[in-house]
Amino acid sequence: MLHKILISLFYRFPFLTKKILRGKGFVFMLHRVLPAEERGYEWNKSLAISPEALEKWVSFFKQKGFDVVSMDEVYRRVRSKKSKPFVAFTMDDGYKDNLTYGLPILEKLNIPCTIYVANCFPNNQAIYWWYFLEEYINENSKIDLTPLGISYSSHISDENKKSVYDEVRELLRKSTYAVHKKFALEICGIQDLNALNNRFNLTWEEVQQLSEHSLITIGGHTKSHVSLANQTKESANTEIQLGTEELEKKLSQSIRHFAYPYGSLDDVSNSLFDPLAQSGYQTAVLNHPGSIFYDGSNHLFQIPRMGLSDETSRERLSELMEGKLHLNFNGVKKRIISG
Repeated sequence: MLHKILISLFYRFPFLTKKILRGKGFVFMLHRVLPAEERGYEWNKSLAISPEALEKWVSFFKQKGFDVVSMDEVYRRVRSKKSKPFVAFTMDDGYKDNLTYGLPILEKLNIPCTIYVANCFPNNQAIYWWYFLEEYINENSKIDLTPLGISYSSHISDENKKSVYDEVRELLRKSTYAVHKKFALEICGIQDLNALNNRFNLTWEEVQQLSEHSLITIGGHTKSHVSLANQTKESANTEIQLGTEELEKKLSQSIRHFAYPYGSLDDVSNSLFDPLAQSGYQTAVLNHPGSIFYDGSNHLFQIPRMGLSDETSRERLSELMEGKLHLNFNGVKKRIISG
């Protein structure tokens, strides 16, 4: 009841929201960096940002007085009661365009970035089921997931394509790596999974090259890019542990920062915090909007993060900077995940 009263009060008096809920700074999530004409994929378009849009947003935040910092610096500032407002840019998964298109624009702007690498990418074992799903729905009149052990089937029409995509995406997001692979091979009929991996993925040599760059920090993103909260406890812990160990061995350095695959609230649970700490992580980021506040405890494993793309509006960023997005998504709670 008290929480509902406080939320109502903050909505009535926006100056309270801005003063109390804008926090210390914000982290932004990118995946791919591609020229506008190469972004493709209508329903997955937001996975890529154009170099021009990235430069525009960096300039926007600098003009607003924000420092652009690394995740190491985010860790320090979150634990400090006084610090300048900051933003941090991150990229997920391990796409080759992070190197070919992303690094040159980062160098031009002289801004740091954390790249969270899922080991299946440089190991050429990534399953691009989100791309395969979009292609399948646009090319077929029916989809049936019962061969995967998922009770779902639907006819596909021009009118319901996007809704079917959204429904199936939710089911696959929560599935295992084995289900993702079976979906690609048996439902979509993908003949050569390596073809897309060779085209899209960073190699281990390229990950090493990026890790040695002064602007780049490599972070962990699990072994197989699965939704951790939807795996068994043992499987989730193994995904974290083996992914971290291989990254550290390949790069000969400690890995301190982590991103939950997919990163929605139902991909994460507080039971993951201890395994992350045991693997040496200092921070972990979500895919869920919000402000970052002073806190030296479990908040560091539930740092909010918002997607950023060519289509992001200045109005939405203004709402973020004024604390409105935090209020809309999280109420007045400063910790997003309880426990």
